[in-house]
Amino acid sequence: MKNLKLLSKLQASEMVTLILKATAGERLDYYIIAQTINYSIVCTGQCEGTITRKVGDERSSFRQFNILLSSVLPLIEKGHAFRIVYDKDVLRFVSGDDRLKLTPLCVEYNNPQADKIVSKYQRFQTALIEASDSASRIRRAEVELESLQEQYNGVSLMHLDGEMQSSNPFTEDAVSPKIDAKYTEAIKEQKEKLATLQQQAKAVETIDLKAFRTMTLAASRSHEMINFCDTFAVTALKNSFILQTGKCPTMAVQASLLYQLIQYNEGNGFYWFEGGLVFSVGEEERTVVFMEKYLPNTAVDSSIVTRGIVREKYILSMKGILSVTQLMRSKFPQMTFDLGNSKIILENDKGEVIETTFETEGVDTLQLKKLMRGENVQGEITQATLSIPSEVQSLLGMFRDKLTLYVKERKVIFQADSLYLVFGR
Repeated sequence: MKNLKLLSKLQASEMVTLILKATAGERLDYYIIAQTINYSIVCTGQCEGTITRKVGDERSSFRQFNILLSSVLPLIEKGHAFRIVYDKDVLRFVSGDDRLKLTPLCVEYNNPQADKIVSKYQRFQTALIEASDSASRIRRAEVELESLQEQYNGVSLMHLDGEMQSSNPFTEDAVSPKIDAKYTEAIKEQKEKLATLQQQAKAVETIDLKAFRTMTLAASRSHEMINFCDTFAVTALKNSFILQTGKCPTMAVQASLLYQLIQYNEGNGFYWFEGGLVFSVGEEERTVVFMEKYLPNTAVDSSIVTRGIVREKYILSMKGILSVTQLMRSKFPQMTFDLGNSKIILENDKGEVIETTFETEGVDTLQLKKLMRGENVQGEITQATLSIPSEVQSLLGMFRDKLTLYVKERKVIFQADSLYLVFGR
């Protein structure tokens, strides 16, 4: 049961709900449901067994239990593979070679909330199947619409050409309104069909969150929420903000949960369904995670990056720098960026100092701009020396290659592609 590995990683409750439903032959559909405040999990597949049906009892075609997985999950994490067997009203987890059989704590119990989750899972499965066929159906509808439009244009052109060559231009031709009515109605119906197909395709949409992997890792270490706001995502830490631009749904999600899911399937398997984020992995044995709906709640937006005059801008090469600074950070907690001398200085309260230089690939300051324009610059040309807070030091791993650094009057911004780290100066 590979689909239980993700459940164990997410550390859901060890007490879960198991639903067994009878199918053709000596096979049962199983649904293992776990739920927390932030998400619910459905692990599903088929297992061996039969359910004795009672005449006139609709509920006799399935069984619902509360089971304890505390004995099963450690074995699964160690690589043991199990299958579910339900025989003579006894539930067991059986290893592939039949040598290991585990009978968990199992109590028959009706959980209405579990029924709702299974119902949502079934709607999601139906929407996925329809979405897989929708692309070809939409394309066929588009081709049919194009064909009707071309036929209509061709017939209209021939009719107009006939009217221009007619010997009696004053004779009213009743064919044109008939042609218009025939094709206009057909084109209208085809457009409505296409619109319906396009609307059905939106029932479940694939979401790409791979670009937010680095940001999610950083936010998960601080156990924060990520606020996705359509064109950007932002996480507020104690004294800084992480912001990344990019297309995303409007939602808030727990960063540690999202990072686990991104890591588990290399960023694949995310969908937008019924106004919420869903993660799905597996084929015959499938695991689906429905994340609870939270609206983003943040005091800042993307203007935190753009607002304010840039006084100094640097493009720094960080290759080989972080291997030293991140390794020694715990013993040298004071970090300073000396931008004028291209140095990073690490210090501690013992008087020990480590200096490492970085390459500056570009420098642009207000003073230099004035000098290039031939304006007078009062005093010496100065460049900033920045004291880097401890919280920001722990996030420097996000900038392993090139770092664009902006110095404003009251804040500093680190940038790498679409990722920004903003903190007070």
